[in-house]
Amino acid sequence: MKKSLLFWATTLAVVGAMAMPVMARGGRGARGGAGGAPGAGGAPGAGGAPGAGGAPGAGGAPGAGGGRGMGGGGFGGPVDPAAQIQASLTSIQTALGMQPGGEWDVLASKIQKVLEDQQKLASGAGNPLGRGGRGGGRGMGGAAAAPTVDATNALAVARDDLTKAVATGTTTADADLKTKLTAVRDNVKKFTDTLTTDQAALQKVCTVRQEAILVTLGVLN
Repeated sequence: MKKSLLFWATTLAVVGAMAMPVMARGGRGARGGAGGAPGAGGAPGAGGAPGAGGAPGAGGAPGAGGGRGMGGGGFGGPVDPAAQIQASLTSIQTALGMQPGGEWDVLASKIQKVLEDQQKLASGAGNPLGRGGRGGGRGMGGAAAAPTVDATNALAVARDDLTKAVATGTTTADADLKTKLTAVRDNVKKFTDTLTTDQAALQKVCTVRQEAILVTLGVLN
């Protein structure tokens, strides 16, 4: 029974930790509400769900007022993608019941590639429920701060370019819109193909049980 509770608690932590960084970035990080336990480790409390005014942080579900989860940076602070990846790896290692070194090191390197692929796709997804890029949030006057696009993420750049082209008041020609649409879709395909390849490489070195656990955690499909 204890092992079962530990497994599901760890599963919730990993799912939270790999929630869209875009959604994490939209939170204000002021105060976590009842039900969501923000902070290092980012495991959401029982029944944790985002409350009014705040999008869930990675790994921690805020209550009213919008607290931040693991990797959060305070009032409008930046999210550290590398810290999110490492926190997720720690949770996955616990779920798999593996010790450092040996077999875990082999799995960890391949799991990390998959997590990085998923993170790139998520950060460039432009999710309408959690807009606000790195450092996004609200300014001192209460107005939404302009999101900062990750210039190293080709998908995020292409989607931002398309977003600006269709913004209210713009008169972008249809030919230009088609070009921008193609750029977004090409990058989605490129990132998705890379993810598929890295997931296949990971699956090859997994036992059946490890594969099953990784599927429940969203690392494998």
